[in-house]
Amino acid sequence: FGFTAFMGLISLCGIVVRNGIILVDYCNERVAEGAALEQAAREAGSRRLRPIFLTTMAAAVGVTPMIISGSSLWSPLASVIAFGLIFSMFFTLLVVPVIFVAVKSRSAKGGDCKPAAAVTVAIILCVLLAGGKDASAEPVKHSLTLSQAVELALQQNPVLKIGRAKVAESEQKIVSARAQYFPLLSNNTKLMALSDRQLVTIPAGSLGNIGGGPFPTQDAKIRQSSSTTLYSETTLGQPTTQLFKIHEANEIARADRGIAEAELTRSVNETVLAVHQLYYVLLIAYKEREAAQASLTAAQENLREAEDAVKAGNQLDVAATSARANLLQGKQALIAADNQISDVTSELNDLLGLPSDAVLEVTETGLPELSEPSNEQTYDEARVKNGEILAARETVEKSRHAVRAARYDYIPDVTIFARHGYQDGVAFLPKNIGIFGAELTWNIFDWGKRSGEIGQRVAQQSQAEENLTRIDKRIGIDIDKAYRKLERSKQMMDVAREALSLSKENTRLSENGIMAGTVTSSKHAETVAALRRAEMREMQASLQYRLADSELRKITGKLTSGR
Repeated sequence: FGFTAFMGLISLCGIVVRNGIILVDYCNERVAEGAALEQAAREAGSRRLRPIFLTTMAAAVGVTPMIISGSSLWSPLASVIAFGLIFSMFFTLLVVPVIFVAVKSRSAKGGDCKPAAAVTVAIILCVLLAGGKDASAEPVKHSLTLSQAVELALQQNPVLKIGRAKVAESEQKIVSARAQYFPLLSNNTKLMALSDRQLVTIPAGSLGNIGGGPFPTQDAKIRQSSSTTLYSETTLGQPTTQLFKIHEANEIARADRGIAEAELTRSVNETVLAVHQLYYVLLIAYKEREAAQASLTAAQENLREAEDAVKAGNQLDVAATSARANLLQGKQALIAADNQISDVTSELNDLLGLPSDAVLEVTETGLPELSEPSNEQTYDEARVKNGEILAARETVEKSRHAVRAARYDYIPDVTIFARHGYQDGVAFLPKNIGIFGAELTWNIFDWGKRSGEIGQRVAQQSQAEENLTRIDKRIGIDIDKAYRKLERSKQMMDVAREALSLSKENTRLSENGIMAGTVTSSKHAETVAALRRAEMREMQASLQYRLADSELRKITGKLTSGR
């Protein structure tokens, strides 16, 4: 919001105030003619609609090229004028008549200037809000359920965008590799400039003897053609023995696509799991803040009662000091909870592809239902759908085809071709020449290069197979750990629910004690704080169970279908 934007705001205020004066002046004319206030306001809005709309839109459209130019000098001025005029147009036509009626009906007789002044002030304030919107825009609020957060992450997460781009790249690799099956049509054209014209030399006596002497009597040189020669060669070649290597190259390209798709599947499951984790942590952080706020309220109530008791002489000053210490601890816990909410919100915004200052409002609505997954066929499902093991399996397949392609390098390359040549510059040669035949290329001896490449590919295949075995074994271990975590989380959830039930009952008894006068306000506040902590622990336990279930689904590759 620089100097030119401020100039635009000043100009905007003048235009908008003029529109307001036009509208209010027409209302006054109708009132002077005997019309009712509401009727005058309606007629003013209807009557002045066209001129205000035309002048506003003409000005807004007129400064559009300045906005599009992106100039740091004029673009802010044009933005303030354009958006401020459009916003104030609706305000002038819809809100100003209502304000006029409300102010005019309460004003004293002869105070016609007061409605206009009030309307003008309201317009200017609204213009300031409209014109300065870009300069001091508040962070955008997003109310998200868990499923909405997952969908947002799947659409906007940068890692997933990169993964999809890699899949598209591998698709184009397949297209490129498949094209090598077909004949290749190529052209090679040369335009050559010679330092001298071509010469034809006829040696002396090469044509025999005439009149008893050689003919010609001495060497004769004949200039021919021109100093520039054009030669164009068009070839259509079809590989034959290379088809074995081309087939393996196509299989390698398909394996690359499978690897990219498997990596994308793994990234999707990891992203969804990360969304679950951060979403649950944010829910718990909000509950922790509620519990900290309840504890702070209880500490404040304790401090008040302690200070009253000290003043009455029923307690020593140390009681008030202890209460103040508890109050400070409560404030510290509340600040820590707010910091955690801010940190988790920033991480979740980055994961969802939102601005870092966006405000997220999460809710327990739409959370996955609590269920007990069956461990039957879990390992088999993981071997079929887990992204990591799929990528390892495709890598093994790729290495096998790479070994075959390296061995096919020993086969000579035979290409069948048809070629057409055109020359312009050599006088004694035909302009069009047709050639067809077969071309053989064979590296007979390369000092062990091909055998070394085969050895490398075989070693890579061994690494890929060993990695597949390792991942397969690791997945089984991860599944066992996930089931143990599920069982422990279920036990903790049952304990937390029982504790919450007891805390609710304790709170109910405390409320009855408050009504009966047998429980002090501070004790009741402590009971409420304990209830909030119990609710937080119950939510934490239930979310830990849901998170353990999500981790198991991520291992089996079913997290995106069962989120």
